[in-house]
Amino acid sequence: MDQTMNIKKEDILKVVQEKGPMIPLDIKRALQKGDSMIIGALLSQLINIGEIKFTNVKMGSSPFYYVKGQEQKLSALSQYLNEKDKRVFNKLKEKKILRDKELEPLERVGCRTIVDFSKKLVVSIGGEKEIFWKYFLLTDQEGIEAIKEQLRPRSEQSQKEPEPVKKESVASQEPKPKQKTLQDSEDKSEFETRIMNYFNNQNIKVIERNVIRKNADYEFMIRLNTALGETEFFCKARNKKKISDGDISEAYLESLIKRSPVVFVTFGEVAKKAKEKIKTHYKGMIIKEIK
Repeated sequence: MDQTMNIKKEDILKVVQEKGPMIPLDIKRALQKGDSMIIGALLSQLINIGEIKFTNVKMGSSPFYYVKGQEQKLSALSQYLNEKDKRVFNKLKEKKILRDKELEPLERVGCRTIVDFSKKLVVSIGGEKEIFWKYFLLTDQEGIEAIKEQLRPRSEQSQKEPEPVKKESVASQEPKPKQKTLQDSEDKSEFETRIMNYFNNQNIKVIERNVIRKNADYEFMIRLNTALGETEFFCKARNKKKISDGDISEAYLESLIKRSPVVFVTFGEVAKKAKEKIKTHYKGMIIKEIK
């Protein structure tokens, strides 16, 4: 039998699983037999059934073929990008997240071109949709955390804690900060104690507790009674004298990701500009200025 015909999809899949990402010529060499047209046809069948993926970046005219789980290896293929796209790739790899409206025109084009490495996130900020680009190895949640860090006022980004904190209490050190339940909530800060007292007085049940920055920034999932019965809310509590529009937009953004209505709790004062935007851009958001 002609050896060019004696190739099975399983043979190609096994080779790609072992050595991918690879181009068809690499597959032919690994099999030590085969015809490029037949290998290409079998690759198409494997792609159609979801067993194999292929890249937009090419070596010559050929894409690279790989299987799920080999994404970490794709970054090495950036060497096949042109110089302009390679600069965008390097910037995205370093920054992890890029805000589309802050990019140069050629960078915007690059982010839309290097689709293997640049993934689009569309978020609503102040009632307006904005495009961000995340490095392809980041999860959507990690991308959102990076966006939140960009939106946070610079004064807070550079703020240092007055005392050492546990690793899990610093959001920037973990892509997904450890969530804590009420049973884990020992050693509460003064601010958190006041928040918990407020919840208790209002018969609000706390389902999850997440320490972003001790005595400064907390997130909760809470359950309270409404006209429609018990409803879960995402709750942001921030210890600041003046709550800015950036604080509000960050909480609203997180609520969209969680697909949950949002309550913002503070013992401070919400800025006038932020209050105006709540009425027009953050509809459905509940603000509690506790005095």
